[in-house]
Amino acid sequence: MVCHAIGKGGEQMYKRILVPLDGSLTGDRVLPYVRNLGRKLDAKVKLFRVFDERSEFSYPEPFLFQDRYGEDATLYRNEVMTSLGMTKTNLESAGVAAQAVMHEPDHPEIDMTDPDHDCGTPAQHIVAESKKVPDTLIVLSTHGRAGLGRWVMGSVTDKVLHSVKTPMLIIRTEDNDAFLDGTMGHIIVPLDGSKLAETILPHAVALAKGLNATLCLVRVTAGDNLSLEARNDLKWLADRAREEGVAEVESKVLYGLPARAIVELTHKYPDSLVAMTTHGRSGMNRWLMGSVADKVVREAAGPVLVLRD
Repeated sequence: MVCHAIGKGGEQMYKRILVPLDGSLTGDRVLPYVRNLGRKLDAKVKLFRVFDERSEFSYPEPFLFQDRYGEDATLYRNEVMTSLGMTKTNLESAGVAAQAVMHEPDHPEIDMTDPDHDCGTPAQHIVAESKKVPDTLIVLSTHGRAGLGRWVMGSVTDKVLHSVKTPMLIIRTEDNDAFLDGTMGHIIVPLDGSKLAETILPHAVALAKGLNATLCLVRVTAGDNLSLEARNDLKWLADRAREEGVAEVESKVLYGLPARAIVELTHKYPDSLVAMTTHGRSGMNRWLMGSVADKVVREAAGPVLVLRD
């Protein structure tokens, strides 16, 4: 049986919520979740925008760039700052402590030649910003509006995920019919029996307590039944979560392919948040958690909290 602490005591799990935005409507769909998390977890929100006026005004007619660069760029910069300010004000009106910052692509704090920062410019800034404050939660959508004037948010999210070990809450906003209103009433935690998969549990417990949500511990088996040892492990973890102060804890055994079973459960609980690590121990009776996490992020009805090993 795996026996180790699953909580973080009385400490605050997240001191800051970092919210990169790209100015798109789909990117802004993370804001109901940010508002809910900031208020209930008592975490400060930092709204973050990387603004490159050159790309904003080289589309769709690059040869007009020089003519449009000056006055239009200044006007657009002001619009971006105003929009960030309004978002900050709206969060504060909801009782969330917030600040808003805008970075230029050549921000002096970023070494663009650093081999450790070889991802795209927006991702590079997000990675650097995330490292400034311990206990940061990054909240990102999987897509923003495409085009030279916007981030391809899916690729930015992927690059950030592979560059940090900071927990990331990823919300799929495109091709998603779910009503993304910020509600998180069920915290679904897929487990595969490995210690590595269980490293997400302190985060899941903190979220369940802070959001007054039901913690749902899940094991998926491709066979006809789950072993008695695995069932006992699941029960032990559920008991520990209750000891940590989670009011409602469920344990479920699902059958079939892990990713498909988890995704189907999110559609059964449309107010769910899935919390999982990006890798579990591989082997005959273990998931290749990275591929499972990838599929869940792409197909889950609601947000997915991912912690990369």
